[in-house]
This record gives sequence, structure tokens and C-alpha cells, in this order.
Amino acid sequence: MNKMDAKKIAKSGILISQVVSMLERARQDGQNVSDRRSRVNKGLTKEQAFRILFNAHVDKDPDRVIKSTSDVLGAQNAIREFGDFWGGE
Repeated sequence: MNKMDAKKIAKSGILISQVVSMLERARQDGQNVSDRRSRVNKGLTKEQAFRILFNAHVDKDPDRVIKSTSDVLGAQNAIREFGDFWGGE
């Protein structure tokens, strides 16, 4: 997914649980364990990016709406990296 589309989704009032479920679908697919480079940070593999982005969201309240700047940025990066698994729910 491109950066602008990911940013629009992240700012649209999505829930933490939606980001976590997208990341869970990416884990189940196994795409994140490949050796491919991350779109968000070229110094990371997709697996490393997955671990960082997943841990940034999994411990938070799942029913909380993403509003703060840091949460929006984290969600934007997660959606940009694993947007193929965004269900739009």
C-alpha cells in the first residue's frame, strides 16, 4: 500500500484491534518471515518490521480509537507494510 493511502486509513478513526487483526492475518500468511526488505525502513527485513509493529500495538486497549500522533504513525507504518492484509473492517 502506498504512504498516502495508509495515512488516510490511519487517521480515519480505526481501532487498535483492527491493526492487530491485520498483523495477525499477515503472520498467518507467513509473508512476514521472508528475507525481503521492509517498505517502511530499508534497514529491516519484513520479519523485523512485523515484530516491532506488532509489539507496538498488541499490549494496548483493543477498543481504543487511534488518535495520538505516535499511534497514527505506528498504524500508518503497519498498514503501509502489511496493507495487503487490511480488510477494511
